[in-house]
Amino acid sequence: MDKYPEKPYNEIMKTKKQKKSTLFIFLLCVMAVTLHTGCKSQKVVKRAVPGDAPAAVQKAVNDAPKDSLIGIGKAVDTSIMAETVSETRARAAISRQLNTIMQEMVRIYEAGDGFGNETALSFQERITVALSRSTLKGSVIICQTQEAGNYWTVVMIHKDDAFSEIVRIQEEVNSATSDSGPVDITINMNQVYDSAVSANITIN
Repeated sequence: MDKYPEKPYNEIMKTKKQKKSTLFIFLLCVMAVTLHTGCKSQKVVKRAVPGDAPAAVQKAVNDAPKDSLIGIGKAVDTSIMAETVSETRARAAISRQLNTIMQEMVRIYEAGDGFGNETALSFQERITVALSRSTLKGSVIICQTQEAGNYWTVVMIHKDDAFSEIVRIQEEVNSATSDSGPVDITINMNQVYDSAVSANITIN
């Protein structure tokens, strides 16, 4: 008689199934821990909004895509024009942000000997004029609310739409500039834009 008799077939298969089940449960636990850790590492930092902004405005800003530009307009709610005024101010806030972004792009281009100081100043002035006429294609109203005697409007423009607007303005300025050849200031657009998006949001 064998000292170590072979285990019955059923018992062997049962042991294998138990091992597979244990391994499957272990892998599920590892995946759960990994996902949990990943979610924690992707914690989104809320963009700072002035404390006197209504809760609806703050929520609209926090819910907006983090790579979008946000403009907040505020008008005293004492006339039928309050809604229009607050929207105009919100869009003006985005125009100023785009202007700041493009001026920085011009500065970087100039620093790289892209063109001289006088040409850079002329280019910057034309950018400001072009943006003042812009309708900010792609921008949308994401919140309008009346709170404590004020009318509030929040306008947003996605990163892709903001880039399209920057390129369009550049083309417009290039076509109107005679003292230099075609200029491409968009080389550092991503870097400059991402820095601008992280800035605190002000009320216009």
